[in-house]
Amino acid sequence: METHYVNMELKYQNQVLKNGQHGQILNETSNKAKIKKEIEVLETINIELEHSVAKLLAKNKKLHKENELLKQTYKDLYDSIKKTRVQTKDHNDSLIAQINSKTVENADLKDQIQEKVFANAALKNELRKLNGNSMDTKFAKPSILGKLVLQPLRNNQLLDNRMHLNLNDLIFQNHGVPPKLM
Repeated sequence: METHYVNMELKYQNQVLKNGQHGQILNETSNKAKIKKEIEVLETINIELEHSVAKLLAKNKKLHKENELLKQTYKDLYDSIKKTRVQTKDHNDSLIAQINSKTVENADLKDQIQEKVFANAALKNELRKLNGNSMDTKFAKPSILGKLVLQPLRNNQLLDNRMHLNLNDLIFQNHGVPPKLM
């Protein structure tokens, strides 16, 4: 806007100089020295205005370059953010898939552990029956801690020393190791 105003002023002054008409400066009673001095002042002002226009044009060009650089920088940043966002989404999806896979694997392992606990309880029951101290067990609801609770139905006494000796006899009978005396 300022550049346009300065250009208009320069054009007007040039036109006045060419036509030789300037309201107060040039009149019929003025002498040539006064006219020459006024022309020099106007030429000086004209030169100064031309320098101002040149500076403004240079500043405008510099600002235009900076604006283009900023546009490119913001475009690059946007593209980088977009790319990173896609990579992050892909990574998150991969992690979610891994978590789901591990959850299924964990559930399978819990099922296997539970089957082994049942098998272990059945083997303990069978061992008690073989030793003559029958104790049936049933599984109640799991406790809050997730452990199974065994509920004895008949005899809940501990094996005495004789039963340990009998158990040791069964275990070490085929290995040739004598049982320990308690």
